[in-house]
Amino acid sequence: MAVSTQRQALSAILFLYRHVLKIQLDWLDDVVRARQPRRPPAILSRDEVTAILSHLQGTAQLVVLLLYGTGMRILECLRLRVQDLDFDLGHKDVKTTMIYTHIPGNSGGRGVTSPADTLGTGPCAR
Repeated sequence: MAVSTQRQALSAILFLYRHVLKIQLDWLDDVVRARQPRRPPAILSRDEVTAILSHLQGTAQLVVLLLYGTGMRILECLRLRVQDLDFDLGHKDVKTTMIYTHIPGNSGGRGVTSPADTLGTGPCAR
């Protein structure tokens, strides 16, 4: 029986005895209410993450890589702009930062490393 069903049945019995029949049964106060079982969060292994990423392409893969590598929420990732990024390079202008971080469409520098670089798939793989 589901936890919510058990709770509802116990509440109905308590209401019946206390408010309808006006009988106080002290032992009913000590009845333990059912609780939802605590489930540990699902954690994917490196191989599982690689398998998922291997089925994605383009924008979807980029979004998943950003979510995986940064811990952002989905809406934060979808609203992300280049101007929002801080690559700790100390540049005052975004265009200068873009040159050194090897953003697609720009040539140059060493690029930005990500935890997803070691997965072996996608635009960040080396």
